[in-house]
Amino acid sequence: MKSLLEGVLYIHELSIIHRDLKPENILLKTSDIHCSDVKIVDFGLSAVFHLDHSKNDNIKAGTLAYMAPE
Repeated sequence: MKSLLEGVLYIHELSIIHRDLKPENILLKTSDIHCSDVKIVDFGLSAVFHLDHSKNDNIKAGTLAYMAPE
């Protein structure tokens, strides 16, 4: 979990939001018992994050089953 969150932090520091983070888009390297090598894949719906909230705030993206209800 720590490696996954570090990966999300890294892409957020680059001002990128994934917008479709789900179990199918998280790959684990299983060569050892700790599974510490995590890959985040499928950036097809990703976007550059802007602090200017006037740009397309109402656009919804992602997989419906994994989206927040609000």
